[in-house]
Amino acid sequence: MVVNVTHRVISPGMFIGTEDADVISFGSGQPDLAPPFDVSKVFLNFSKFKYGKICGEDELKNKLRGYVKREFGHDVSEECIAVTNGASEALDLALRMVSLRHDRKRVLLTKPCYYSYPHLARINHMMPVYTDAKINLEDVKEKSRNCDVMIVNSPANPTGDVIEKSVLRGIQEITEDNGCLLISDEVYHSLTYRGKHYSPKGDNVITINSFSKTYSLCGYRIGYVFCQDMEFIRDICDIKAHTSMNTNLLSQRVAMECLCAPKKHVVRNREIFQRRRDYIYRRVKESGFEVEKPEGAFYILPKTGDSMRMARDLFFDHKVIVYPGEWFGCPGHVRLSFALPIDKIGEGMERICEYVAKL
Repeated sequence: MVVNVTHRVISPGMFIGTEDADVISFGSGQPDLAPPFDVSKVFLNFSKFKYGKICGEDELKNKLRGYVKREFGHDVSEECIAVTNGASEALDLALRMVSLRHDRKRVLLTKPCYYSYPHLARINHMMPVYTDAKINLEDVKEKSRNCDVMIVNSPANPTGDVIEKSVLRGIQEITEDNGCLLISDEVYHSLTYRGKHYSPKGDNVITINSFSKTYSLCGYRIGYVFCQDMEFIRDICDIKAHTSMNTNLLSQRVAMECLCAPKKHVVRNREIFQRRRDYIYRRVKESGFEVEKPEGAFYILPKTGDSMRMARDLFFDHKVIVYPGEWFGCPGHVRLSFALPIDKIGEGMERICEYVAKL
């Protein structure tokens, strides 16, 4: 990995996709675990190299329809599902459509939140408005009156919080009453360590999901979006036809094979991440940081003080990647991903402790 160290500047873009044997990365949220089957088998028999359908291949959408009903309790037709190049494209397309259809040009976000949400809002000519990640329904009621859409993320990045079922239902009812769409980003749905995942339902709900976290397919860029509004899906596919066109066909085939894999693979992975969660939480607490125990996903967000300085120093001086809280709207914290083996977590925590001891 080649990095310009002259100004000691860090950004998400310089870390995503980089690999260095000497660096311990608590950075990018990508599972280190393998997909549920030998992906190379798909390559041997794959021969579809022409353009595919903009909204996704029929066979995959048929599988997704059953999966969505079984895992999330949503009964949607195949026409109400669009397959996208990762959840990121699904979010972008949904916000583009909201921006084109509505006049208020505001999106309600929690703070902290996934670092791309505010940027996607601004790219689509919308203004971010914030409510606390510890949801107060009265605040949501007041602020969503002036918003076209609200984004909720449960389990959440960067906090690992899981929003209670009753609260999600309250958010759905409030936003619907206020004429506000609700985008539910559920890419970590398979990584809930307390209770069962709940997916909000309603005519105003747009659900975003991905194969990246559940099936370890981050680099294959395969996600999907579904809702009850067939016209909304058709319109975002019209946009997609002029931007990315069809989603990668090979990735779609791999995704379909993942849906055919035994559910025990997903259960086993969740158990692995839960053990890692328990380990890193203990190590972070023992190191003297104030931190809450994550209830889902694979992130932990300790309180640190000057997090930008800490992230820069750890990377350039100790070869450890952490993400500063400023990127997520929570300065004074750093986000650590525990999507890496326990021995690497332990080594990384030793380096962090060495850094802290020198301050």
